[in-house]
Amino acid sequence: MIIVLTGQKRTGKSTAADFFNKKGFKSVALADGFKRDLAFTIDRLKFLGKPFSYQDANGETDFDREEKIFSKYISEIVLIESYKRILGSVYATEMIEDYFKNDPRNVYSFRELMQIAGTDIGCYKIDTQIWVKKTLTEIIDSKEQNFIISDCRQDHELDVFRKLGFEILHIKRDTSEIVEADTHITEKALKINENDTVIYNNNTLDEFYIKLNNFLNKE
Repeated sequence: MIIVLTGQKRTGKSTAADFFNKKGFKSVALADGFKRDLAFTIDRLKFLGKPFSYQDANGETDFDREEKIFSKYISEIVLIESYKRILGSVYATEMIEDYFKNDPRNVYSFRELMQIAGTDIGCYKIDTQIWVKKTLTEIIDSKEQNFIISDCRQDHELDVFRKLGFEILHIKRDTSEIVEADTHITEKALKINENDTVIYNNNTLDEFYIKLNNFLNKE
């Protein structure tokens, strides 16, 4: 069984993924295709003056991924060097240079670097399905049988997973004030199809777990 989680930030996707992990599902994330390389580059080049780990990049520590601390110059270097690792070539270098040349911002948060790397460069400039393909390769190469894809954020990715027969689970929560502050395309709610499942996470954690368990045990 392969479950695909989608939902805007702060809706409970990580909590849901942890629940399914404890039920024997292996987590795979579309963002891992670039998040690990961003973290590696930042750490190796010592931009923060201290170690920077995948756990920091993944929101598992007290590192504030929303704080704007990366200058345009540093952000460009981080993306260029990360994409050299991702693609094994300098194919994306000119695209990244052009992006930052035309972008009006002068300082970026880590979340914004992820949005640029994953969507603005990866999907829009290189291949709309670049991270889907990497994730499917990881699933195919694994010996596990059950997977949870924890971070689907775009309709074109969700459409591929539907065609493959994966279970689509939308997590909804009243986070309107948080979401309105982030206008990037990856923070827009995705369309819900007839065969998708929607779970609302507006009450207690125990109630959320009950809903997730009911979804897992549905006929």
